[in-house]
Parts: sequence; structure tokens; C-alpha cells
Amino acid sequence: CTDKIPADEKLGRRLHVPQGEPLFMFGRVTYADAEPLNYTMTYLPEKIFPGLDCYDLEKRSLYDIIEKEYQVRITKARRTIEAVLPYSQIAGYLGIEESQPVILFHCITYGMVQGKEIPIETFHCYYRTDQYRFYIDQVN
Repeated sequence: CTDKIPADEKLGRRLHVPQGEPLFMFGRVTYADAEPLNYTMTYLPEKIFPGLDCYDLEKRSLYDIIEKEYQVRITKARRTIEAVLPYSQIAGYLGIEESQPVILFHCITYGMVQGKEIPIETFHCYYRTDQYRFYIDQVN
């Protein structure tokens, strides 16, 4: 389900929009074999993606919609990662205890909008530590 919320100070700063600017907000749980694996909360500026709430994001990829319907080319993303204890709501979505640590990704995605590279999306994603293992390859 997609909701609209006003940007708070932190979201406004991340998306380079004024506080109070309307944002689309939606959360989703990813499952494998009926087991919840992660929970993601995503925010996008309505002024860049008017009508985004009319698309069925359960049937179509968000990034496909962004690129094909809004002609926004995704250019890069900046992610941070940390281990945290989940809030009770997040633990409930993931089917875990609040005492079980999760891996939290914060991300700001950038795209080309009218010839200018700007932040187009921010999200945070909570991954169950008993279901995920991340690998990092370094090439010199």
C-alpha cells in the first residue's frame, strides 16, 4: 500500500526537498518459502513521481516504473550498513524477537531528472541475520 506523508527534516535532507513536501511512502516484506526475510520502507518525492500511487507495485518493479513511465535513469546509490536491534513493529514484520539483531541498510538512490542528477528515493531495509549472509569482494 502506498501512502503520502509530509517530508520531515531528515527525509527532506536526504531527498533534497523542503520539509512538508509530499512523499510517497510504502513498506514491503520480502518472503522466501513463506518465511519473512526483510522489511523495506521506501520514500519518493511526489513532485518527481506524480501518480506513482496508481501503479501496482506488487505486480511491477518500482525501478521499471521509474525508468519507463517517468523517464528517470537511475545513476547511483549510496548505502550505509549497520547492525541494530529492531523496533517491535519491525520485529513483528520479520517474525523475530526484538532482542534478535538485524542488519539495517540505509540508501539514497540518485537519478537523472530533466538533465540533473538528484536524489530520487531513500529507503531503509532490515534484514534478518539468521536468513542472510552478505559478501563483500574487494578488487584492487
